[in-house]
Amino acid sequence: MSASRSQYLPRPSAPTAVKYRTKLSIGPEKQRTAAAMTVQTSHPSKAYLRTLPLDKNWRFKQSSSITPIAQTYTPVAQFPTVVHLDLLKNDLIPDPYVGTNELDCLWINDADWTYKTAFTPPEVHKEDNVWMVFEGLDTAVDVYLDGEHLFFSKDMFIPRRVDVTRICGRKKKEMQLVLRFRSPTRFAKEEEQRIGFKKAPTDNTMIGGHARMYDISPLSISRSLALVLIEVRYLRKAQYHWGWDWGPALASTGPYLPIRLEIFAGRMDDVKILPKVRDALDRADIKVSAKISGSEGKHVLLEVKAPSGGIVEKKVFEVRGEKFEGSITLIKPDLWWPHTHGGQLRYEFTVELLSGDKVFYFLFSRYSLLTPTKQVIPPQDN
Repeated sequence: MSASRSQYLPRPSAPTAVKYRTKLSIGPEKQRTAAAMTVQTSHPSKAYLRTLPLDKNWRFKQSSSITPIAQTYTPVAQFPTVVHLDLLKNDLIPDPYVGTNELDCLWINDADWTYKTAFTPPEVHKEDNVWMVFEGLDTAVDVYLDGEHLFFSKDMFIPRRVDVTRICGRKKKEMQLVLRFRSPTRFAKEEEQRIGFKKAPTDNTMIGGHARMYDISPLSISRSLALVLIEVRYLRKAQYHWGWDWGPALASTGPYLPIRLEIFAGRMDDVKILPKVRDALDRADIKVSAKISGSEGKHVLLEVKAPSGGIVEKKVFEVRGEKFEGSITLIKPDLWWPHTHGGQLRYEFTVELLSGDKVFYFLFSRYSLLTPTKQVIPPQDN
């Protein structure tokens, strides 16, 4: 395990694009965590991860009977997709952005919709794990694979990952994935009745629920507008879907982000690197944790490169169970200083999931070690 990285995985010529940025604040004295960091999510070794995009053969239909439109399965316009795009592409509705066509399309918000596709399952080996990944489903939906209920979701912002190894291991020639979406307006109203609503004593507006716009107004559009005031709060869905001053009330439904299968033997998720500088500023304790999935992945390699470029720490930890935790200590760490007080130095951390000479997942990130504000003593340049 002390061999160089080149024996495990070719290092990319340039760092992968940063996925997101975050900043860890310095808390109380016991939580003086070093923090301003740029993090990159885990990336799989291509040799040990197979993906199967599920973007073909999708069809949809209305599974309610509000109108006689789209009562049989019809090909989708594209994938990913939402129902308004599919209806428009198949000439089943007018363009809701033209004239008052929005009023003629409001019924879509109250209808239930079903999407389905058929695919050939991948070849699965004994050591393989198969997960189905849903990057985004809009919004209240029951998901079925080969007749089995996988999960129910009512949040369009949270991706879902489901272990389908057992189902895909049946070695069937074809499997069917079905998404049964509920009407967002009706589901939100049901949630309001289930949860209940409490109006603040100081709230004298219609948002309090004393009067509902669709009860006092004859306009058909008022029902959708009322949702902006009341039911919309009960469903984790993009707010502009309920209408805005700059757009129509199109409460979309459908698989609006990609769906795929991932086949792997080892995987690392929820990787956390938490540095903590001691009061004397002479040491920094680095805690690393991760969630490990799959039958492979027996060790975790943690490598730390100093701002000057040399490797200052390299340690291999044994993985036991699904949760991994490890720690290292940096002696006399190079700290990050504000502008004019010193250099803005950053360490490079690499975390790899290993099994023998195989690298299944790796994470690369940069951290700056900060000092508690009350102990900052600017170094002298001269």
